[in-house]
Amino acid sequence: MAEEGESFGEYDWIFDYVMSVFKSPLWDLTVMGIIDDNCIVFSNEEENRFEYTDIHNLFKLQVEQLLTQHLAELGVSEDMFLEACERARSSRDINQEVYDQIVAMEDFLTFKKLMVKRNMELELEAVRELQKEGVPLIAPADEEAAAAAFQREVKQADELTPAEAKEAAQEGEGEEAAQAKAGPKEGAELHAQVLEEMDGHLMEMELLHKKEEMEQMELERAIAMSLALEEERLRIARLEAKAGDDKPEA
Repeated sequence: MAEEGESFGEYDWIFDYVMSVFKSPLWDLTVMGIIDDNCIVFSNEEENRFEYTDIHNLFKLQVEQLLTQHLAELGVSEDMFLEACERARSSRDINQEVYDQIVAMEDFLTFKKLMVKRNMELELEAVRELQKEGVPLIAPADEEAAAAAFQREVKQADELTPAEAKEAAQEGEGEEAAQAKAGPKEGAELHAQVLEEMDGHLMEMELLHKKEEMEQMELERAIAMSLALEEERLRIARLEAKAGDDKPEA
């Protein structure tokens, strides 16, 4: 902790530069490239696979190398930057923001939440592309998917009240009667129209589901980052308290 009257303004330019690096297109392109290339393996499960740790270590290494390279261009060594973080991380808001971003990148839980969120974003983009191109979602990819869809329908049917079940049956009978009355060609067209409407409904439901998942992941990521920063502050506070206890009495 800085003594009263002590100034660490000599380090401010380093934090200003690092913040400009964080906001640069090259940094965004590099970091997001790493994230996009690896986020597909991350899922929002409690179990953490060894693969997650390997990817996080690779991410930290590449980010550190990129930041070190940028600092070296201005003649700032790794030791100089560590000293700046140690002595002046809290002297200005921008200094603290830079330090917090570095801590967040080092924290595994925050990284995992970021990767899961990005994976969901890419899935949502894929669903939107399917919607734009009119690709149907109804047809199951294989027998396992078909069985799963059947089980969902059975579960939904079990949850219907008697009145709702009767209404659904009447709707089904009405569709069949309309197809029979219309004839083979018109019946096929009517069936195709029904499938198209179902596809549109399924697509909207899928988009809504993905958006809700992303909102939940954003909340969890913010919580994870907050916990990581609080843990780091407590660690620093314990070190400073210990350093104060170790000082010889005057």
